[in-house]
Parts: sequence; structure tokens; C-alpha cells
Amino acid sequence: MKSVRKIYKFGFLNFHMKSQKNHVKLMFIILVVGLVLSYSSFPTFGHPTSIVSPIIQPIFIIGGTQGNQVEQFDEPDGVAVSSDGTIYVGDTLNLRIQVFDKDGNYVKNLTGFSDVSQNEVQGVAINSLGEICVIDMFGAKIRILDPNGTQIHEFGAKGSNSGEFQEPQGIATDSENRIFVVDTQRNTVLLFHRNGSFITEFGASSLGAPESILIDESNSRILVASEAAHKIVIFDYLSFTLLTEFGNTGPGKILDDPEGIVLDSDGNIILNDEGAGRISVFFTNLTFFQSFGSFGSASGYFNSPDGLAFDHTNQRLVVADQGNYRVQVFNWTEVMEVLTALPPAVELTTTTEDTTVSTSPSFSFAPVLISLIVFSYMVGKNVKKNK
Repeated sequence: MKSVRKIYKFGFLNFHMKSQKNHVKLMFIILVVGLVLSYSSFPTFGHPTSIVSPIIQPIFIIGGTQGNQVEQFDEPDGVAVSSDGTIYVGDTLNLRIQVFDKDGNYVKNLTGFSDVSQNEVQGVAINSLGEICVIDMFGAKIRILDPNGTQIHEFGAKGSNSGEFQEPQGIATDSENRIFVVDTQRNTVLLFHRNGSFITEFGASSLGAPESILIDESNSRILVASEAAHKIVIFDYLSFTLLTEFGNTGPGKILDDPEGIVLDSDGNIILNDEGAGRISVFFTNLTFFQSFGSFGSASGYFNSPDGLAFDHTNQRLVVADQGNYRVQVFNWTEVMEVLTALPPAVELTTTTEDTTVSTSPSFSFAPVLISLIVFSYMVGKNVKKNK
């Protein structure tokens, strides 16, 4: 039987069909091309090509097993480093602070915290006098210890009134040895003199479950990691008024439950991005630089990273790797060399757990694919009708 040749005109396009067999071939080609185009336009999961989060090895690790013995932890949280490199680790559920020298060797335990139900030892900070300021969370106390670990005094009360605590979490001190405390339940920052007398509180309308706080006096600002809001909120150091926020909008939108926050010696902002299982670095102008680390239990990986401390004397970053029951210590000079060698990070937008969503490209060919399939089906109907 002689094949029938039909020409179908759609605007400026002419499609020549000799047989149903050729139509099937055309339909297959359309499907393949459409799928390729659609796949290339959909968001891809994993780090996009312009963003690399390398695994960098620490110079040493403290702990690594859950327990209450020496060098064991039960959810390490707050960490601090003194001027001589001594490392203080808030061993949250063991209600103690474990102390290690600059090389990670165990020194002693600091105990004596409130034995109340569900209590936790949370934030730890060292003031300019070398005193250790510790949050006794559900004891609703701030305890001040001398450099030897002997308690000097304590202050705080449970409640929701000005100067009172519900769930104090993060702590920092300034050059005047004033004490800043973030309360994750009250969504506020409370400020006290070193002797415990209350000064003021601020931030209640801007914060969402704040976890930690950083005093950046050289830039006259206070940075608060607002975990539930996935952002860093910045207040003026002198007036305590809201200045800006970053981490949840624009390039570098990467923050997923930010926790610890510190400055390096060049003023770069280092964040524990807990929900993404990595450490993120921003320049002092709040521009995203790079990140490193990923979810895992091997050396250089993180599982719910929490507190951060920076050792300016030895140029080291101390990370409380909470879910792995350990503390990892990194040579910051080496870290920055690795991160600086990476391609510029400009396309990172959002994260879900350890997955990054790329913004390339936003136009989708899905409607085009659907149209081609429908068109192919209609051509097939016409070929059958005219055979």
C-alpha cells in the first residue's frame, strides 16, 4: 500500500509525515529532547559548581564517645579559649566544664552547677580578667569563676520579667567585662555588669530562638545567631538598636540553624551552620566567603556542630561537634588557605540539611515538554485519520 504524505502547518512550522511509523520516531525524539531540556532547568541538589564545601582535617580531636568519664562528653555545647590557649568545654548534660590545655590534654573538671531537673551547662565565655562566665541554664544562673575554677559569685533568677531568665543559652563579654546573655525562650538579649547588676535588655521583637552572641567592638556592633529564624541579627553596640540582618536573603543565603559565632583575627565572621553540618565564613562586610565541612562522623565532618571559640594566640578554631560527642580543633591559617583557593562562592542560596539548592537557571522547560507531547499526540491522530 502506497504511503500517504500529509503536511501539517502550524504557523511558520511545516511538519511532513509519511507514516505512523515515522510519527512514532518523531514522538520519541521530542520526548528525549524535552526531557533533557527539562532536567537541565530543574534545581540540582548538592553543592553547585561555584560552591565547594571541602573537608578539612583538624589538627587534633578531643573526645569522640558519649559518657561521663574524662574526655567523654554528653552533648558538648559552649566552648571558650583563654589567652594562653586553654580550652573550656561545656559538657552540657554531664553538668560540668572539662578543661584542656592548648594541645588537647585533659587538665581538670569544673563542677558545682545546679542539680535541677533537665539542667544543662550551656554558654561559656572568658572575660579580660581571665574569669570564666558560665550559663547554668535551668538553674537560671550565671556563675563567675576565677581562672582556677573557684566560684567568685553568681546571679540570676527564673522568670519573665526584665533581668530574669527562662532559658539562657549564649554568653559573651566586652572590654568592660559587661556580660551579654541571650535567652532562647524569651527571645531577648540581657545585659549585666560584671557584679551581676542588671543594665538593660533588647532584641525581643527581632529574634527567634537566639543561640549565641558576639560582641564586635571594633565595628560597634553586636551579632546574635537567631537559630529559628535562620539568620544573624545585628544591633548597634552603643544604642542596642537594630541595624540589619544577614544569612537568610540574597547571595550567601545558606544559614540553616546558625549556632556558634566568633570572629577571627582579621575580623571575618565564622558561623556554626548546625542544620547544614558545616562551618560558614563571612567577610566583615557580611558578604559570604566560603564554607567547609559536611554531615558525618569521620574526622573533619560534623554532626550538629554547636559552640565555637577562636584561639587568637595560636590561630585555631575550636568547634563543639555535639552530635559526635567531641571537640575538633583546626589550624585557621591552613583553613583559610584552602578556602581562598576555591572558586568564588556566588550562587549559593538555600539549604535543607546537608543539601544545597542551586539557582541555575530559573526558567523551566516543563511547559514546553507538555506542549510537545500534546502536539505529537494530535499529529498521530491526524496521521491515522488520513491513512
